[in-house]
Amino acid sequence: QVLGDVIDHLRSTLEHLVCVFAQQGGGSCDHTEFPVYTDPAKYAAEHPRKTASVGPDALAMIERLQPFKVIDSGHDIDESLLYQLHQLWNRDKHRSILITATTIPEAELRFPSECALDQMRFRGPFEDGDVVAVVRCPTPPPDPMYVKYDLPPTVGFGEGSGTAKGAPMIAMLRGTYAMIRDILRESESYV
Repeated sequence: QVLGDVIDHLRSTLEHLVCVFAQQGGGSCDHTEFPVYTDPAKYAAEHPRKTASVGPDALAMIERLQPFKVIDSGHDIDESLLYQLHQLWNRDKHRSILITATTIPEAELRFPSECALDQMRFRGPFEDGDVVAVVRCPTPPPDPMYVKYDLPPTVGFGEGSGTAKGAPMIAMLRGTYAMIRDILRESESYV
C-alpha cells in the first residue's frame, strides 16, 4: 500500500496544481484535472473542460508535458514519466501493483576456462530459486565459480496470475518526483 500512496500523492500534486491554476484564472476546482493524453486530437478535444480558467502560460506547460509530445519526437511512450505515473495511478485504483524483478541489467560470471556458458536469462519475471544461468563443465570445476548480478525491484501490474510490462520502480519514482518538483518550480511564475 505504501507504493500506491506514493503514486497517489505524486499524481494528486498535479491535480491540485491545475486547481490552483483554475482559481488564479477566476474559476473553480470543479471538474478540473491535469490532463494526460497520448493522442493530440483527444487532448485538443478534451483538455478544455479539464483546464477551464487555466491561463495560457500554464496551459502551454501542461501541453508541453503531454505524453504525445514524446511520441511526436520519435521516442517510445514509455519514456514519458507523466505517462508512467498516470498508468500507475490508474492501475493502482483498479488492480494490484506487484513488485517484481523482470530484468537483470548487469551480470558478472567468472568460471574456469574449460567451462562454457550454456545459457543466461536476463528477462523475467523471476522468483526465488529461478535458474538465471547454466554453466557446463567437463568435470567438476577445480576453482569456485563466481556470479554477481544486480536485480533491482521493478513494478509490474497484476490481474490474477502473471505480470504485465514493468518499469524499474526506484528509478521511475525518483524521475517522477524530480519531474513534479521541476513542474512546481516552473509553476511558481504562473501563480
